Amino acid sequence: MKFKKEFENFEKLRECSCIALTGNGSSEVGLVEVVTQKLDGTLNLLCFPHYPSKLGVTEEMQKKFEPRTTLAILKVLANYVEASIHGPFLVILDLENFKTNIVKDVKNQIERDIKSFSLKEEIKRINSSDDKALLINCQNEKIFTIVMCAMGDKTCPKTEIHIAKVIEYKYGVWIDPCQDKEEFRERVKQTTGTKNYGKVVTNLEIEDLVKFFPQLMISLKAIEDIIEP
Repeated sequence: MKFKKEFENFEKLRECSCIALTGNGSSEVGLVEVVTQKLDGTLNLLCFPHYPSKLGVTEEMQKKFEPRTTLAILKVLANYVEASIHGPFLVILDLENFKTNIVKDVKNQIERDIKSFSLKEEIKRINSSDDKALLINCQNEKIFTIVMCAMGDKTCPKTEIHIAKVIEYKYGVWIDPCQDKEEFRERVKQTTGTKNYGKVVTNLEIEDLVKFFPQLMISLKAIEDIIEP
């Protein structure tokens, strides 16, 4: 899967095979950029339209597409659907953004707060034993798919736990992933020479990525299966 995150204009979004949304965080962008470059066999585009002000749209439109945190990110996604962009969509959020049950939280958010589309069928776990990667089929005047990826685990419900484990594996140093995010990134830079999560994982093999980023790799595989069944 070839990765691309920059666009000349808003119309270019319609040429993308997948649109990925990560709220207002940028750490996951660098990570997913490197991971997708390691996935061979396709030439599909995976896009992060984080900066609507650079896409040549009106100020009113910019407000609709600005990044949002928590499950409110689905409201932004709804605007892409309204703009006739069919997806599929990859939504990456930290586990800490979910209250108790991921499937229930997503279902409640769509049924309660999203007016422009609805669930077409029950939400499915991509891996039957883990609810941190979900397949969500939705509909309005068209049918589209969301793949929801929740990063983190019970010990630390955010992306940083995965990076901490990689650094421990590569450098033999444990950095507390539950500390302030910027403090964590500074410690990462002290240890590895970079704050960029993508550069931290550059030399990992595919099997290592599957080990350290299981829900992300499962989600990306699901996107590939949708694009190229």
